[in-house]
This record gives sequence, structure tokens and C-alpha cells, in this order.
Amino acid sequence: MSASAWLLGVGAALLAVSGLAWPARSLEPNPSPRRVAWLKGLAASRAIAGSVLSLVAFSSVLEAFAGASDAERWTVTLAAGGCFSIVLVNSLAALWLLSPFVGADLGLEVVASRTRGRIRGYGWARLEVTTAAGWTAHLPYAAIALRPFVVCRQDGPRVTEIALRRERWEDDELDYLRQVAVLSPFRDASLPVAVTRRARVATLRLALARGASAARLRQQLERALARREAAGAASSERRGRPPSIYPRAL
Repeated sequence: MSASAWLLGVGAALLAVSGLAWPARSLEPNPSPRRVAWLKGLAASRAIAGSVLSLVAFSSVLEAFAGASDAERWTVTLAAGGCFSIVLVNSLAALWLLSPFVGADLGLEVVASRTRGRIRGYGWARLEVTTAAGWTAHLPYAAIALRPFVVCRQDGPRVTEIALRRERWEDDELDYLRQVAVLSPFRDASLPVAVTRRARVATLRLALARGASAARLRQQLERALARREAAGAASSERRGRPPSIYPRAL
């Protein structure tokens, strides 16, 4: 086995071990700036190491097919070169995202590749973003660099999305939800309230006031819907009750 193949195997093993021992994410809700800098440095080191390993693999492939025919050598060169270019572009995009010029720190809200959420971790080739609905999106660094990337600072309004599920949504119910959200003390009035509906899920997008939480706002909306349903059921019962035959007392 050649020296480059040994280097490739050892480097891949070290990267795998480092990924298990030191994951590039933080389990803390609000990590310290020192820990964020450490995780960014670890992720940047992985990106650089991945580029070096891909270069070594590219050289090993060219060396292995040096004695092949011209057609085979050109085919392998184009295929290996394409793979190396993808890894290199993704690594450069990761270094750009992790640089202090962008400021994409853990816990900050971002808009990347048409996905809004909070940065959860820096993967080897992808950025982990947790959405307001609780989903985790894995976005390749190259895809983020090629599209608009917005970082929402903590000192500005915190934009959140609250999804409510019901069997059926009426237009007046959506208007009522929007009115409750607009008048809510948990809302930041600097940004408007947007309500969208898709199948059984109604989503409210708004900014939270300082010190407010999305969980408390969700509880307020659910209570308001429950009160409205109870009032509607009581009104329907009164309308459906037969009139009394006894005269009312004066």
C-alpha cells in the first residue's frame, strides 16, 4: 500500500474519531462565546482536514490509474476531479460561514436556503438548523453560500413561528387567531403578524417581546381558541333549545 493510501486511511480514521469524541455542537441553550469559538475552530479544522484528505484521495486515484488506457484515465480523472471540486467548494463555503465576518454563532436565528431556524451545530459538511416546528434541517454549506443567508442578531426582535393543528380551519378562526396574536402582550409590535394555512396546520409568524417565550404565547392562543369554541357551543345550544311554555315572572 502506498504512503498516500496510508495517509488517507489514518486521516479518515482521525476525522471519524474526532467527530465522535468532540461533536461540533453544544447541548447548552446559551453557550458562552469561548465555547462557540472552540466549536467553530473545531468545525473549521474538520473542513480543512476534509479538503486535504480529498486531495490525497484524488492523487491516489490518479496514481492508481497511471498505467491505464487514455480513455480510462481521462474518465477517472474527470470523475475524481468532480468529487474533489465538490468537497473543496463545500469546505470553502464552511470556512466562510464560520468566519467572524459572518457571525453565524450557535443559538442565533438564521434564514438559510429558504429555511428559518436556530443554529444547532456545525457538521462536517452541513449546518444543523432547528426550526420553530421542532424539525432539524441539515443544510450543505455550499447551498447556503450560493443563496441569501441572513443572521438575526439577539438584540433585535426574535421572530418565531407557532404551528397549531386542527381537523378544520375556518376563515373567521384564522382572523380571530391573528387578532389574539396582535393584542398579545408577548408580541413585539415592531413586526406584523402573518397567518398561513396548509391543510390542517395554521402557522403564525410574529416577533416575540423581550423576555417572552413562544410556549407562553402558544398557551394563550390555545386558551383563546378553547374559550371561543366553548362560547360557540353554548350559543348553539341556546339557539337549539325549544321555547318555554311558562310565562316569565315580571
